[in-house]
Amino acid sequence: MVRALVVSRLEMIWRACEPHILPPPPETEFDIPRKPDPRFVEAGIRVNDRLIALYGLLKTNPGQEKPEETTTVEVEQALARVRALEDRLRTPDQS
Repeated sequence: MVRALVVSRLEMIWRACEPHILPPPPETEFDIPRKPDPRFVEAGIRVNDRLIALYGLLKTNPGQEKPEETTTVEVEQALARVRALEDRLRTPDQS
């Protein structure tokens, strides 16, 4: 519950920063577009960093470990089985 409260508050801060980072397009052709306010950009970066940490987006997934490397013996055995299968498919059936 505490995590949800923190995320809710961080999202509230982001919503407050977003209009200052991504200003709306000019309404008329004579309007000068505003540059993003660097203070809000910095605050937005910090909010996003904290959200990334809370959601654990930078952690590696322990369930996706690297597969074990195959040995040359296993590769040779697999190639032999493939070659035997190819030979069976090339020779006509004699039954």
